Amino acid sequence: MKSVVRSILWAIAAFITEVAAQCDVNLNTIQLKEVNADIAQQRTYTICPGTQLNIGTLDPNDNNSLTGGFFFQARPNLHIQCGPDGLSANNCTVVGGTLQVDGTDWLGNTDPPFNFKLSGFTFREVERYNFWGNMPGSITFYDCIFRDNTKAIAPVLLDYSDSDSLQELAVAFIKCQFVFNVHFGEPANGALIVGNGIQNRLTLQNSIFADNDMLFNNTQPLRTSFLVETSGPIAAHNNCFQRNAVGVAPIASYVSDVVVSKNFGDNSTGFVCPFLAAFENSQQFEFYSPTCYSYDETNMCRADETRSPTISPTDHPSESPSASPTTAGPSMFPSEFPSLNPTITPRPTGTQPPTDYPSEAPSTSPSLPPSSSSKLQMTILALATIGLFVWML
Repeated sequence: MKSVVRSILWAIAAFITEVAAQCDVNLNTIQLKEVNADIAQQRTYTICPGTQLNIGTLDPNDNNSLTGGFFFQARPNLHIQCGPDGLSANNCTVVGGTLQVDGTDWLGNTDPPFNFKLSGFTFREVERYNFWGNMPGSITFYDCIFRDNTKAIAPVLLDYSDSDSLQELAVAFIKCQFVFNVHFGEPANGALIVGNGIQNRLTLQNSIFADNDMLFNNTQPLRTSFLVETSGPIAAHNNCFQRNAVGVAPIASYVSDVVVSKNFGDNSTGFVCPFLAAFENSQQFEFYSPTCYSYDETNMCRADETRSPTISPTDHPSESPSASPTTAGPSMFPSEFPSLNPTITPRPTGTQPPTDYPSEAPSTSPSLPPSSSSKLQMTILALATIGLFVWML
């Protein structure tokens, strides 16, 4: 019997040691590994479970010099996951900083990030953007959580535009959560996810939006208050919207390429449209009379269901809305009719980073990259297992 127990303990110790050796505890080490990487080949890196990544701040007055920990850089064929299975339950947290995931060409990366994927990370308390992209590419966030962002310009900004190109920036959020985020006020955008232009394709699938407040500090809630605001194609399937405070609608779209199905809402309706406000032509925009979509799933949240075909940011949805949209009539408007000069055009209009920061700075500055505490804990656990084995001899 003892020999069986010893074999099991040795196997556990070996597994823990192997996991500790194969995972990273900060993004600086991944950055160094990527210096000479072949971007034509897929690379996968694993962040150790339980790691907190403290992202540094960028100084726009000093050539965007970085103080503190490095950020995620979206690169071609790069996958980064939390733990060996890439799940949020492994508790990898990305905290603070100016920009947490960089998909732009502003900070030294000029390779369009096609086939870039992040799995299992929790992004929180950013100063400006959890993700910002202004290059074409295909990006997937899988089982990621975006929470407690109260000072962000926009947690997610899709900002690609090139009139000479037919390419697009396609970003998919699969089994993600947006929870406990609060609108900061000026100069913040009025949505958690902003698609700034027709060449930005957005997919929301099996994701949850809950307990977000987009009315707080919003001086134009009947014009600029949403969870998602996009001028590009959007597909939304099997998502849940619960207990969100929004002004116009949870989702606003400024194109006709809208495909939605099986979306559930509970205490998350807008004053103009219950679920999605689609501004499909200039007349609708001028008179602020969008085509309104209602939630078409009324019984239950289906975010945990698996949807076919397999997911990809470039997949085009095969389903059409299960319910016919209706056009918002005058009775749906507030008592005070909005002006005919709307201010909800996608923001920012330029591709350069906004020069103004939130007036209130975070209470603490991001710290330097964490020490090897995660690896140390796993090593100690392995040694403890071996010690138990020795004790049983």
